[in-house]
Amino acid sequence: MKRTAANEVNCVHDTQVRVGGFGYARHLDDSSLRAGIRFFAQGGAGNVFLNIVTAFGTCDDSSVLLRIAKLTLGIAGASLIYADIQEKFVLNISFFNAPDPTHSFFGFELDGVHDAAFQSELGAIMMSRRWLENSRNGPRATVI
Repeated sequence: MKRTAANEVNCVHDTQVRVGGFGYARHLDDSSLRAGIRFFAQGGAGNVFLNIVTAFGTCDDSSVLLRIAKLTLGIAGASLIYADIQEKFVLNISFFNAPDPTHSFFGFELDGVHDAAFQSELGAIMMSRRWLENSRNGPRATVI
């Protein structure tokens, strides 16, 4: 926390980014192929500043937050991706400079900006028959 000129508390709020994911894969019947599902999510990446004392002597807030989710299915890695962003920048300030309008300032809010996309990937790994035979009897690592 930092003290401002007007002795108000100016702090960064929500400093942690939440990230999570899980996946599951299994062998297809009597095959060296694996099929699986994977989910990844990131929420609230950005900053939230509270109680900013502005040059106009007012107190305001500012924030930018980004969220992303990705779902991947199957052998070929077909993915559905969704993201959105939200921004608020000193909403309580509006200053119009009549003699020089280029030096005017207005707070703004950006909300409802989102997009979804489809993506596919295809990958292959070449292994020797001997390694495959030995791997069926021992521990396995799976990457999807």
